[in-house]
Parts: sequence; structure tokens; C-alpha cells
Amino acid sequence: MVATRAVMLNKPCPSKFKQSDVIHDKKYRMFTILLNEAGLLAALCYLPTQYPTVVEFYHVEIPVAYRHQAIGDLLVGTALGWAVDTGYQVIPTCEFVRLHLENKYIRTHKTLPACIKTVSQSANQQLINPASDQARLK
Repeated sequence: MVATRAVMLNKPCPSKFKQSDVIHDKKYRMFTILLNEAGLLAALCYLPTQYPTVVEFYHVEIPVAYRHQAIGDLLVGTALGWAVDTGYQVIPTCEFVRLHLENKYIRTHKTLPACIKTVSQSANQQLINPASDQARLK
């Protein structure tokens, strides 16, 4: 597991879980938190896109009994931190991620993280730098 800083709000997370509980599963392209001894997971899932430095955050799943405990915020913050640290751009198609950015992140920081691309922006190839994408692949 690679240590990744979380892009979080400027206040502590009210969850009993910490950033160190978040596991980045690169094989299955998800960030997970083991919620109990029975193996129940919360997860943020992402997909690659046609651009090598762009991923899509497409789904967050939190079991009903664990909702409203800031677990989703922790997953989103850790995943965004990974994107920033690794130079990825993120298309947030998941409604939970978009609402987190609109209702929590923007209220605190007044702007989106630089790694966030809207769906309309991602369709514009000029916003994706092919030269830097090709250099990254070498």
C-alpha cells in the first residue's frame, strides 16, 4: 500500500475510521475500508479512460448501517489525494463524489482540486495534454 495524503476538509473526520484504514486496491481499481470482522467493505471505485492520466470515479458504496459516519468523505478525500499525488486527473461521474465536492470541498476551499475535470471538460481534448501523457508513458 502506498501512503497517500487525503484531500480533506480542515476539520477532523467524525468517523471511527482513519485514513490509515483506507486500502488502495490497484488491481481492482478501488479504495476500500474494512468495516467489520465479517469482511464488510465500503468502497470508492474508479476506471481508466482513453487518456493515460485520467480516471473516472464512478461509484461509492457504503453499506446502509455505516452511512452518515463520514466514511464516504474519507474514501473520497483519500482517492483525491492519490490523484493529486500521482498526477492523475479525475472525472467525477459518481453522484456521491460530485455532491461531496459541491457541498463540502468547495464550501471549505472555494474551488475544486486541480485534479478534477468536469464531464464537459473531459470531452474537450485540449484540456488533456497529450505531450505530457506520452512522456508519462515512457
